Amino acid sequence: EFSAGTVPFAHPEADTPVYRHHDFADPLCDSLVKALLDQDHRTRLGCGPGGPQEIFDHPYWRGIEWDLVPLKKFDSPCKGLKGPRKQKKEGEKKAEQIAADISEAEAESGDSEYAVGNWDFVSPSAIIEEYMENIYL
Repeated sequence: EFSAGTVPFAHPEADTPVYRHHDFADPLCDSLVKALLDQDHRTRLGCGPGGPQEIFDHPYWRGIEWDLVPLKKFDSPCKGLKGPRKQKKEGEKKAEQIAADISEAEAESGDSEYAVGNWDFVSPSAIIEEYMENIYL
């Protein structure tokens, strides 16, 4: 489903679901998916005499060092990649403006009547977080 965009079978509730043909970008991915979804358990990948090792040995996984996977001893292929810049949502922009307004008003008032020791400042990020947590309640 991740590679093709749709579920692999039409009418999966039927006794013998029909495999829905997909156009995979990678022929090795196509081969792996079809072998894993084989309806006949005697010929399905991973169910033969080689057991689960058949899945690991499929050419789609060529280059994967399976001993390193559980150790997490390899760099992410996404390391160093930067996605598109995220635009702030309208709610977050509003929360930042509220926090800035509150901070500005507190700075102008100079009212120390409610100041308690070192707790006389509320971080704008705390106000934003509180606002974002409660906006959808």
